[in-house]
Amino acid sequence: MRSRSSLSAAGTLCAVLLLAPLGAAAQLPELPSLRVSGAPAFVLLGVSPASVDRPSSPTDLGLDLADRTGVFQSLPRDFALETSPYWLLGHPRLTWRADSVRSLGQSMARTFAISAASAQLGDASTPSTGVSLGLRVLPLSGRLAPRTMAQLDTIEQALGRENELYFRRFSDERARMDSALTAALRQLRGAIQDPGTLAIAQAAIAAQYQGLKQQLEARIFADSSYRAQIAAGRAQRGPVIPQRLGPMLELAAASMWTYPDAVWSRGRYQRAAVWAALSYEGPKVTPVLLLRFQGQASDTLPTLLDVGGRLIRDGANWGVSLEGVWRHPLTSGFDNLYRVAGMFEYEVLPATWLVGTFGRDFQTQRSGSVLAQLGVKITVNAARYAPPEH
Repeated sequence: MRSRSSLSAAGTLCAVLLLAPLGAAAQLPELPSLRVSGAPAFVLLGVSPASVDRPSSPTDLGLDLADRTGVFQSLPRDFALETSPYWLLGHPRLTWRADSVRSLGQSMARTFAISAASAQLGDASTPSTGVSLGLRVLPLSGRLAPRTMAQLDTIEQALGRENELYFRRFSDERARMDSALTAALRQLRGAIQDPGTLAIAQAAIAAQYQGLKQQLEARIFADSSYRAQIAAGRAQRGPVIPQRLGPMLELAAASMWTYPDAVWSRGRYQRAAVWAALSYEGPKVTPVLLLRFQGQASDTLPTLLDVGGRLIRDGANWGVSLEGVWRHPLTSGFDNLYRVAGMFEYEVLPATWLVGTFGRDFQTQRSGSVLAQLGVKITVNAARYAPPEH
């Protein structure tokens, strides 16, 4: 019985190696995010284009670059890097259908992000470098939009047709190889009784048929007519920009330190902030509400409470928005302040967005109170979801 059981396992293994649909090598496309959301570390430094950011799922890796004076005539000195640990790891069993709706725990795990940022905050006479670290998470991250789900479903069906094309074109050769495999396993079972020897022979057959499978795969993908049919099908599938709709809730926190003359030993803790942003992501228009608390290390600076909102209008590769923030000092002796700004975003290259801001900052009497910024946001993503099973 042991020999028969081992032989059955070997036959199953060889059959899986031989008959696996080779077209499954074509996986679902990489799914770039709509934009890189403003990293909390960047917001706290005061150089983020938007003070009220739209909650959205973090990308695998995102880079924010901001330029406030040189119009990109030199390398920007203000930048932020943000990454989502969950998406940096492989998730071979996660399908897009399983991620279309998330539980509270799933949403927090898949949106937790860490950010770090640096900015030049001083001037020529008193140079100072600001460094900030931030965290953010979305307990609520909406659901996949029906349009996105339809696009992914279409791609799944197309990948299934690729597999069917393979089986249709090479069924005769596959049948001959299957017959040869069955005969070899039958002969092996009758010729070898010793379990150890049988196991070695089974491993040899598995290796042999793995090689035959690879040769078959090479011939399939080298066939010009097959390649042309596959290429024609894939050319009809454009890039998929996943959109999540519905309620979004983002919780974030960040801390900031300054280093006069960029000297480490002179570094001082400056401030920290925690905030919440609530939005309802619509197909075209998204309103966002913000509540932020900011504490200062210095006794001469006030503890602040920010309340604000932002209205965003989106197109396929562009976005415009208007935001307003009212700042209320919780420390006596300070006046209320407000900030108003308009922003635009335009996708100049795949996964690369040009971001511009114009408006007035909180302190209208100081240098830099006129908001006139240009920025670039870049995303780097790996394949999000596992290929469909057919």
